[in-house]
Amino acid sequence: MSDEATSDDVTALLLAQGHATDALPVLRAACRHWQELHAPHDCARVRVLLAAACRALGDADGTELELTAAAAYAHRHGLTGRAVGETTHPAAGEAARSAR
Repeated sequence: MSDEATSDDVTALLLAQGHATDALPVLRAACRHWQELHAPHDCARVRVLLAAACRALGDADGTELELTAAAAYAHRHGLTGRAVGETTHPAAGEAARSAR
């Protein structure tokens, strides 16, 4: 399993267990990593997870900012909303649905 997959799994687990504060730095680092690698799907997906973490912390502005950034990034790169906004991580899909 790659480091990126492990990181995604860890952050999803942290979010599911209510440890959004611990997930934030991992997610921010992952977002920078995917941007540097020019991996738009992964970058947008991580931004949705960031939105889930922000939402779990009661940060409505951060949630909206991350979802908007994910949508803009996905749009620029021709990705579909479903592919980005509804990942296999329930917390991310919930953040995307509840922020709208």
